[in-house]
Amino acid sequence: MDFGVTFFIALSFAALTGVRAFVPPLVATCLLMADRGPEFGAEPLVSAGVLVLLTLDTVEFFADKIPTIDHMQDVLGTFVRPMMGGLTAVLVMKLSGGSLSLFPALIMGGLAALFVHGLKAGARVVSTATTGGAVNPVLSFLEDMLVAGLVVAAGVVVVA
Repeated sequence: MDFGVTFFIALSFAALTGVRAFVPPLVATCLLMADRGPEFGAEPLVSAGVLVLLTLDTVEFFADKIPTIDHMQDVLGTFVRPMMGGLTAVLVMKLSGGSLSLFPALIMGGLAALFVHGLKAGARVVSTATTGGAVNPVLSFLEDMLVAGLVVAAGVVVVA
């Protein structure tokens, strides 16, 4: 795959961590496991990592539906999401065979996630201020659908 396309896909996965911190790395890890074969997926560190990401994703999914807790999660996400974005970009670059540009992918992925997280958190603050948080669970569900759709679309491009 062309380097520019690979880097764009890596940044796309990373940016999506700004909305849902654990879905893009979970999907990227599963794609890497499928690409590297059963022996890679059977490694204890990899399988434990998938379980941890799945657990964190489940907690994030439900916590994001509860007004006030979603804001606390966004404060924590200001630190977590850029880290996950950078790591996800590196993971996608590795999945695509890229190795020369891992450090720029780490930095750019973190910045992309931070930017998207800022937009999401800002929208939630406006939603809470104007609706008292009543619309936040609906926004959260729409974000879930957006991330799921875009991660699947990007994953199809990575596998193809």
